[in-house]
Amino acid sequence: MSSVATSPASSTTSRVAFATRSKRSPETLARSHRAKAAYTARPRTAGKDWERSPLTRAQAAHREGVILARNAGKWLRAFKNHPVISQLPRRSRRPLKAFVKWLINQNNPKTMTVSFTRQAAMDHFQVSRRTIDYWVSRLRFFGLLASIASGRSARYAPKGQPTADLAPVYTFTIPDPNHKLFGNPDLIDTESIHCTPSPVRESKTSWVKTGTQKISYQTLCARAYARYARKHRASLDSKRQQLELGQTRMAENAQLKHLARCLQHHSPADLRRIALEPILTETARFFRAGWQVADILHALETRPDGSRWDTSGSGGMRSVQAWLRLRLKSWLKDSQPITAPSKLKVQAEVTRKAKQARERTQAAVEHKQPAPKDSPARVAVRRKVAIIRCGSEQAARHQRPELWTS
Repeated sequence: MSSVATSPASSTTSRVAFATRSKRSPETLARSHRAKAAYTARPRTAGKDWERSPLTRAQAAHREGVILARNAGKWLRAFKNHPVISQLPRRSRRPLKAFVKWLINQNNPKTMTVSFTRQAAMDHFQVSRRTIDYWVSRLRFFGLLASIASGRSARYAPKGQPTADLAPVYTFTIPDPNHKLFGNPDLIDTESIHCTPSPVRESKTSWVKTGTQKISYQTLCARAYARYARKHRASLDSKRQQLELGQTRMAENAQLKHLARCLQHHSPADLRRIALEPILTETARFFRAGWQVADILHALETRPDGSRWDTSGSGGMRSVQAWLRLRLKSWLKDSQPITAPSKLKVQAEVTRKAKQARERTQAAVEHKQPAPKDSPARVAVRRKVAIIRCGSEQAARHQRPELWTS
């Protein structure tokens, strides 16, 4: 038989023809590529309960640049205090929060791992598989979930391992400010985070960029502040804002968050790189004591005795929250804030005006009181008049001796 040589041109044509026959759209190819990139394979020599060992959890957290959560309570607090999740609309935050609480119920407290099938989640929430995949990808996007091993069908089990269907295994994590979070910074301000993708529109979000670009924790916080500033620019301009007492707890918390945003608006860029939670931890007691935003800005640059700090900003500190705590600690007495600088200024102004009023009243009284008849000034005037009338001082002394004897 004679062999027929295949030219490069004919091989290229065959590849194009195969791609044409497959009828795979660019979105389908991108989705397939994304699934392969997000797949976490189990080792071929994985032993029993390999995915629940502490070493495996630590490797998964290190691979995604996050910190392992010690317990479910801390993980839930990290979810509530996340700089991006806290800014989501209620219609988007509520289903995601319900999914988080469901994951806590599925969690193994001994190993801090959670394993569930997509079908079980779909039956519980009465949603599509796409929605469950979206929730899982969002939690991984925010650094709250790390994949230990992806799900696997029994037909793809390697040789030497039991042929059984395996569910995916995840572990609870907390975003680390010193590391990177997965995600595309261009998608944070778009609708892709605020709502579940529509099952009808396949290209609603650019999922191709999600797994390839990264964003830091500080950038997430800065973008969260920028979104709030764009919506509430007019209400952030005044530095004289303070907490109104006698409100409900929900209204008070909302106003405290607004005051923290106002503090970020007028402060250096240091406070814009952290979330609202550490800011409110250090400043809530001052706002409840009647301090204004301008008072806290003054306390960050000046000591109570009036001297200024040696450095401006948090440069050289291990964290912005530590710098904020150190600067405000000098304004505490018995763990309680002292009188606000604005109130001290008002009290000093009232005292100064009262003193000026007393001085003006005393001067007016002294001005209206008539001088005595034998005062030195009146005697001097009479002497001059007598000298003019008599023609000389000697004649005046002779005729009016009483003016010189007194």
